[in-house]
Amino acid sequence: MNDNRKKLQKLFELVEKKEITDTSFKDTFGFEPLVVTKATVHKESDWPVNMHGFIPAVDPNYILPEEATSILVYGIETGQFVNIVGPTGSGKSTLVEQVCAHLKRPFVRFNGRGDMETSSLLGQLTVEGGATVWRDGVFTEAVKSGAVVLFDEYTATPPEINMSLQWLREHGGKLLLTDKPGDNQDRLIVPHEQFRLVCADNTRGLGDNSDQFAGTNIQNSASLNRFDITIEHNYMNPKIEAGIITKKHPELKDGAEYMIKLATLIRNGYGKSEISVTLSPRNLLSWAKKAKDWGDMEKSFVFTYYNMLPSDQERSAVKGFYKTVFSKNLEV
Repeated sequence: MNDNRKKLQKLFELVEKKEITDTSFKDTFGFEPLVVTKATVHKESDWPVNMHGFIPAVDPNYILPEEATSILVYGIETGQFVNIVGPTGSGKSTLVEQVCAHLKRPFVRFNGRGDMETSSLLGQLTVEGGATVWRDGVFTEAVKSGAVVLFDEYTATPPEINMSLQWLREHGGKLLLTDKPGDNQDRLIVPHEQFRLVCADNTRGLGDNSDQFAGTNIQNSASLNRFDITIEHNYMNPKIEAGIITKKHPELKDGAEYMIKLATLIRNGYGKSEISVTLSPRNLLSWAKKAKDWGDMEKSFVFTYYNMLPSDQERSAVKGFYKTVFSKNLEV
């Protein structure tokens, strides 16, 4: 067992015995962790210079969900592979970014694509000044430098591309750059001890039968088996979500509760496949901004969300939801 594995095993043992306590978690996040963990807040100087620009800023308007934050911090602290699943727009990516912001960890996000090749991740040969040189991809650079990498919507990537990361996604694993010239020693990357990999996805890696997530792929079960932790991250508590709106747009204090009620009805319809477009927290903040700028809650809703609906049947349903919540017809 190598040193990193020994340290990890020791940490697991301490956590099991509840011997790890670190008041900095509450100091950092504002609440007690829901699982036994610590929260190491780093300094910029802890990271290579090429990672300094990847340390995100804390968003004072973002409210961290306590359970998901506690589990994610535990996973990051103990070096586990984390998968975050949940509906579109529920804030999966923002959760990882803001945890990294509070911990002052470099955060590198890249999105899966159907046309992605291993060179996009790992690196490739390029011609510079008449010479052929190898340039690491952003993923390889992050592995070497200790960043938290968020592989967002990773199921949009062909499963054989994800399989290229299999060895890395083992505890004590390595990254082998098979396309890089040289011998195996040149190709073998030992991850920085602080490197972490987090994946986020809507489909749990099992494909999509609803036609709501076009371009996603069923992933190899060997890939899915390598996740140590799976966090189900749903939409926020309605009071918390309303609080985010009013914190950013205090002028909408009286309207935020109604906005959330309408969003809940739409999300329930989406969950039953009665409506093809959900109303996400991202949409709500966009609606709120226009409502503040235009002074018109109804018109801002139409241009933020209603006009995206593809059928008369769905539009009729949403009009009914709107009338239920606001006690008036949606004039479109």
